[in-house]
Amino acid sequence: MRHTFTLSLRVCFRIASFFYFLTQASAQHVLPSGFAETRLAQNLNPTGMAIAPDGRVFLLQKNGQVRIVKDDVLLTAPFVTLTNIDDFNERGLLGIAFDPNFAQNGHVYLYYTHIEANNARRNRIIRVTASGDVATAGSQATIFDTDVLTSAGNHNGGAMQFGADGKLYIATGEHRAAPLGVAGDQRRRHHPDGQPLLQHRRRKQPGHLRLGPAQSVQFCHSKRDGTNFR
Repeated sequence: MRHTFTLSLRVCFRIASFFYFLTQASAQHVLPSGFAETRLAQNLNPTGMAIAPDGRVFLLQKNGQVRIVKDDVLLTAPFVTLTNIDDFNERGLLGIAFDPNFAQNGHVYLYYTHIEANNARRNRIIRVTASGDVATAGSQATIFDTDVLTSAGNHNGGAMQFGADGKLYIATGEHRAAPLGVAGDQRRRHHPDGQPLLQHRRRKQPGHLRLGPAQSVQFCHSKRDGTNFR
């Protein structure tokens, strides 16, 4: 009887704790004065988003679709749907960046896990060209491939940003079967056409991104002085 009573108390305590933290989370969800909340999309499996220079919101889905929210409405047709994509574990469509000259050239860069013909996996960066609210058919160009990934499925990186120097900065994670020249997480800098400039390890270096032992989910690149913030 005492055992049963003690067990019941533990169960009740856990249930009460769950609802306490649930109500606390709800209570903390209070918008500042002057803000309003509007649901723009639902029933998606998002991994990231970016706001284009023209104000459209590009939403990434893990399965390889890019959707657009325009004038607060989720468009029915995807911007692009990638093929040969592996969305196991933390893989999938993971990053997006707009070319600094997006208004003129419509270039959009995407980072995803690609399945090769021999069934190997690599994280790949491609460039597509926007034509209105969809990517131009046949515009996809491969910019960069990582080395072959391990079977772990996690720590794939995916963050991308253009710096003040006009170069594309990429965080690639560390789960590769072979290192990209050096061990550990990588932050790479490329010309927009894919030609590499340099790469760094996860170490404290003035003016360089410091990546942790796992992966860089997102980082911010200062357009003013080139400083990277994770």
